[in-house]
Amino acid sequence: MQVELLRASHCVGESNVHIGLTPKYRKAIFADDKTRILTRDYIVEASRRHGFVVVAIGFDTDHCHVFVTHWKNFSIAKLANL
Repeated sequence: MQVELLRASHCVGESNVHIGLTPKYRKAIFADDKTRILTRDYIVEASRRHGFVVVAIGFDTDHCHVFVTHWKNFSIAKLANL
């Protein structure tokens, strides 16, 4: 998938961020398919609601990776807390 450049009034560019989400004590909460599906759906819904683009979501048993682009209205810390 090719990401298009974001165009604003005075700039053109691309910004991407990789966010790793890890539960406390690295418990294997993502081993359950239902938890993975609910987490994925929540992240996708948050992206629609707040206007950023999720390019990829990946899971292992004890963590989740989210690759986000076009998140210009948020700091990385705020984006991770959504």
